[in-house]
Amino acid sequence: MPRRAGSAVLDDTSIFLNCPFDPSYKPIFDALVFATFDCGYVARCALEIDDGGEVRVKSLRKWLSAQNKQKTLPGGLSIVKRYRNFRAQLPEILAELEIEPEEATFADYTNFVQSWLDARPRPTR
Repeated sequence: MPRRAGSAVLDDTSIFLNCPFDPSYKPIFDALVFATFDCGYVARCALEIDDGGEVRVKSLRKWLSAQNKQKTLPGGLSIVKRYRNFRAQLPEILAELEIEPEEATFADYTNFVQSWLDARPRPTR
């Protein structure tokens, strides 16, 4: 069973995404989340914790200190193509679930990505 973002399990398959959370950066953030899952890792970020900034900083420090390995994220044209396909289908996914794009949370998005990837064959590398 694939691990989902927000789970209590923190291991070497988790990739922490540290980035701005303003609206102008969201398309880049979404692409990073997709690429992370497409490479077989679990995307993690501060948005998993819905609380004040000070608690978020403490949670980030705790999470980062729990990580003992650093992984590189492989890239490639196949990820870009798969991401574009996913983005093209995302409005349909949201409509089926009756979720407005601005209402989708980080956990929702990561679940959409993982479900979409699980339903498609992995390209050979």
